Amino acid sequence: MYFNLTEVAYYLKKSKSSIYKWCSSNEIPYYKKGKNLLFKKDLIDKWLEQYNVPTKNQVSTNVSKLLKQKN
Repeated sequence: MYFNLTEVAYYLKKSKSSIYKWCSSNEIPYYKKGKNLLFKKDLIDKWLEQYNVPTKNQVSTNVSKLLKQKN
């Protein structure tokens, strides 16, 4: 599934100008077909995952796993 500029701006709850800025600085994955910008949904979702802030429970679980690996 692909989003156009308007759709990705709505999906991310950001302005079109923010999306253009991210595109011009290569901060967001996109395709350019002629004058149109296209955004593949699964790539946008993966891009968003890099900004995930883990919960306290997730941090605790990860720390426990790391400590077990050391032993």
